[in-house]
Amino acid sequence: MAPPKKVFWLLVFFFFLAVVAYSGWIFHRNNVKAITYAGNNEEFKEGGVPNFALSFLDGKTGSATGTFVKLANFEDKILLINFWASWCAPCQTEFPSLVQLAKSFNRPEEGDKPQRLRVLAISVDKDLAPLTQFLNQMGQSLPPNFEVLADPDGEMAVKYGTRKLPETYIVGREHRLIRKVIDQQNWNSPAFKEFIEKQIAEQSK
Repeated sequence: MAPPKKVFWLLVFFFFLAVVAYSGWIFHRNNVKAITYAGNNEEFKEGGVPNFALSFLDGKTGSATGTFVKLANFEDKILLINFWASWCAPCQTEFPSLVQLAKSFNRPEEGDKPQRLRVLAISVDKDLAPLTQFLNQMGQSLPPNFEVLADPDGEMAVKYGTRKLPETYIVGREHRLIRKVIDQQNWNSPAFKEFIEKQIAEQSK
């Protein structure tokens, strides 16, 4: 049997290791948003993101409209392609800021410029009922440049390389990836608005 003093210092040592490990996890959790900006897919930057034709959902009811939205419809737009689900808590938190960002770029007084940014929120919900409930409870209407699409089998999410929700792909000219953003964000922040304005200006050159 080890002497009490030796046992005491062993306990102190293991406690110290536990504190270091926990501190590292907290640091990673709090800085994950900054870290993930570096994880962009080079293939998508060069050749463009995968094409799709997904069912368009009614923004108020969440029900299928019978029409399909194709990536090819947005040749000259800045796109925010957001993979999410109504059962995903971070997605629920993030969703309103995406709506507000889209609204801030929906400017009828500027002619055709309201369509210079489009937000495509691609839901991987297998069942539309929870999605309908979420949209109804959100309490705000979706602007014309915000569309909810359905990917119930998660096929497009896999093709895009989405591994956790939410994930967002900022796409520009020729559908080339500008930036991939992992985890929930405040999209209505001044920093993101400035970033989007910059991308729109670059694309219009």
